[in-house]
Amino acid sequence: MPLCPQITITPITVTSTGMSQTSIVPIVAASTEEIDELQVEIDAVEVSVNGKNHIYRQTTAPDGTVYPLTEGDVWFDTDDGNKQYYWTGTAWVSVQDTGIAAAQAASAAAVAAAAAAAAAATAAQTTADGKNKIYRQTTMPTAGPFSEGDLWFDTDDDNKFYRYTSGAFSAFSLGNNAIADLSATKLTAGTIDASVITVSNINAGNISTGFLAAARIQAASLDASVLVAGSITAVQITAGTITGAKIAAGTIVASNIAVATITATQIAGATITAAEIAANTITAAEIAAGSITVDRLTAGTLTAFTLRTSSGARRVTVSASTNSISFMESSSTVGHIGPAATDGVVVHYGSTFNPNVTTYPLSYVSSNSVIIAQAATKYVEVSSTGVVMNGNVYTLDAFYNQDASTSANAANTRMDTDGRTRRSTASSARFKEEIVDLLTVADLNPSGLLSLPIRAFKFKSDYLDATDNRSGILVPGLIAEEVAEHYPIAADCGADGLVENWNERFIIPGMLALIQDLHGRIVTLEGKA
Repeated sequence: MPLCPQITITPITVTSTGMSQTSIVPIVAASTEEIDELQVEIDAVEVSVNGKNHIYRQTTAPDGTVYPLTEGDVWFDTDDGNKQYYWTGTAWVSVQDTGIAAAQAASAAAVAAAAAAAAAATAAQTTADGKNKIYRQTTMPTAGPFSEGDLWFDTDDDNKFYRYTSGAFSAFSLGNNAIADLSATKLTAGTIDASVITVSNINAGNISTGFLAAARIQAASLDASVLVAGSITAVQITAGTITGAKIAAGTIVASNIAVATITATQIAGATITAAEIAANTITAAEIAAGSITVDRLTAGTLTAFTLRTSSGARRVTVSASTNSISFMESSSTVGHIGPAATDGVVVHYGSTFNPNVTTYPLSYVSSNSVIIAQAATKYVEVSSTGVVMNGNVYTLDAFYNQDASTSANAANTRMDTDGRTRRSTASSARFKEEIVDLLTVADLNPSGLLSLPIRAFKFKSDYLDATDNRSGILVPGLIAEEVAEHYPIAADCGADGLVENWNERFIIPGMLALIQDLHGRIVTLEGKA
């Protein structure tokens, strides 16, 4: 009696509404005795397989739903540092090395000892920090730590003292009760404000500052004989008290007016006209810096000089010599805008304006194109012919090239951050026609996939980054040239016609068709629906 039953393959025709198809469906012709012997052999194989131990790598404990649990099975808990367990027949038991546990206990003890030492050091530091300190030096102390109430005597300022309060040294004075029995005989130098003392014998010789009001001056007692030349300035004259009627004609000339003593505040509005100013008497030296502003200029054009927004460290300058605008930050010129030497406008970084469009980084707008460049070899140019980029192009996630022939978002070329370039197409029936079963198209028959070699290989060091976790190790995969040989529709080629990659969007449908065909054969063989 042969071990395996004889199997007869008989073609049958399957008919459905609107179509008919002939396929090969296996029909088993065997005796009951032969089928029983085959079942005995299958049971023996199953017992042999079930008796083998299994190794599990997963985040949860295996429960026997995939394979029956057998005493001695091993489970690595990938959620707990690959902690190892074995199945005793009734439960999963940890098999962690006891040496590791001892090391962990020793480490915990060391950490506790270190914490105790740190606490003791902190307590000692706290005790030391609680004492107030006194500083005697010419500059404010800066090297702390400081405590509330620390004192600093400024030896450069007659020992003026400061107290550390609320995070800073602040000057303070002693109150009246802090100085007892202070009399005039104890004062050797300095000035006492008259508002705080009572004096019984003041005469003119005791007055050093201040003013006498007109009521205290005898009428007509001040004349030219008692006035010292130059002793009366504009600040001593009350506004509006001296009028033309009080000044003898021709008595005040330029030699009698101190330089800069008459300012705009001393001149009544519109009192001085061009007729009162002698020709060529006012030059640049007589005009205070910043006193002439834009609102004082008659409408017109300023030419042949440099105009600045301010004289500070942060300003904008318009230069007549270069016809450019410069920008200054922190006293350094950082960039410019101006006409290019041949055509257009250039904006660039740097200390000196360069109309030759050779100082980088820059942006350049001409009559033909727009250029943004970081260097001569790294730029983006937009012109009537399109967009040109030179240098490496980086994106944060993915780069898409839209197919202009369709409005479907899926019809793009996409370059992902994982290094793959793919062209996706829409899967909806709305974008497709002539839809048929794959197995009915001879040129697309996926049976070639059954003979496609499944390879293991290492990527070359100049192809895969050394930091990649698959660098330098064997990985599973397919060879694009072999895919082109066994199932050409799934091979992607470059612009030069050379095979570059294999496309999973075409391999997966072929694999699924083969699986469905094999499933149908198994159902027929086993006689199960």
